Amino acid sequence: MKKGISAIIATIILLMITVALVGLLWSFSSGLFGSISASAGSQANAAITRAGTEFTIINARNTTLTAINVTVRNSGTQNIDLDTLAAFVDNSAASDTASGRLAPGSTSNFNVTSSFRLSQCGNHTLRLSVSYASDAYYTVQC
Repeated sequence: MKKGISAIIATIILLMITVALVGLLWSFSSGLFGSISASAGSQANAAITRAGTEFTIINARNTTLTAINVTVRNSGTQNIDLDTLAAFVDNSAASDTASGRLAPGSTSNFNVTSSFRLSQCGNHTLRLSVSYASDAYYTVQC
């Protein structure tokens, strides 16, 4: 009589090892591919937001020697966060009073204050920049 394990027990042990290895491989790959697909999904959402964000300066006129009254329209399909707006006059940073969210198709009116006097006749270039959108330009004349 030979001592050892029977063929049936050996087959069952091999099947259990195979199932355990398949489970381990599935667990690893689902975690790996799950994080990759989540990252791709967030990048796709950011691209969609950028594609739908667009705004236009409808009007800009200087109201005082250092202030410009600005009206913008959201011409895109996504809300625009005006709290992220940055204003520039003749490529110099300026402060603005824009705030809140601007819905698609809506307009907003706010002031941009420049650090130099706009009373010098000539054209002044106003540039507005918002996250995820192309900059908008407008020529302010005195």
